Amino acid sequence: MARFLKNIIPVLVLLSALIFVIPTRTYLVDTIQSFALQTMLVYGFVAIVLMVGRQKKLAASFFMAFSVILAYVVSSLNTSNTQDYQFEEHAFRVANFNVLESDTQYDEIAGEAHSTQADLLSFQEIDSLLMAELTVRLEEKYPYYHEAYSTEQEVTGVAVFSKYPVEGFTAYYWGGQPNLTGNVLLPDTSVHFVATHTLSPYSPNRYTKRNQHLQQLARYLEDIEGAVLAIGGFNAIP
Repeated sequence: MARFLKNIIPVLVLLSALIFVIPTRTYLVDTIQSFALQTMLVYGFVAIVLMVGRQKKLAASFFMAFSVILAYVVSSLNTSNTQDYQFEEHAFRVANFNVLESDTQYDEIAGEAHSTQADLLSFQEIDSLLMAELTVRLEEKYPYYHEAYSTEQEVTGVAVFSKYPVEGFTAYYWGGQPNLTGNVLLPDTSVHFVATHTLSPYSPNRYTKRNQHLQQLARYLEDIEGAVLAIGGFNAIP
């Protein structure tokens, strides 16, 4: 029995790592995959302990599981809140910020936004007070802005600030959550954007609402011709 367990445990460890990289559409597996980084670190630590204890076969299985999850995490990791795009002959930079409506570090938030040198700024989880404070600090450089607030008061509001004129600022409500859209008028072209923030799926009900929100967003984007950007907090694993 001991020999059987010694042979089967490495296989089970490797199979458990695959759970974090397979495509999924279920609440349980999505929830498990959201802990990929933490699980990877545990596997790495266990591999080191086993190696020190001269359990080379078990250590190798944990190290391989660590490597599988590491490859997945690295491929999907994005530590920057800015992204550059090229539309026609014009470079276009977007910066996204997920803040808390209770955050009162207004100068720090605005300073970080200015430091990105972005053409378009997107904010999630704002309230009217934070919006007013950001407007005072940003409107000189970003004179085109708009905001929309949740009808369910679960993820509060989203806001967009632009250096360039924005045509047709519009707020859509999908699942009670606000989505801001508009066309940024660049010198040589226009870019349509959708700024959004879905619910965090920490319960089956919110998981369903999050997915419905993403589906509505996808249907909206399918009907847009030309350059389009979807920005914000999607609360989804890659």
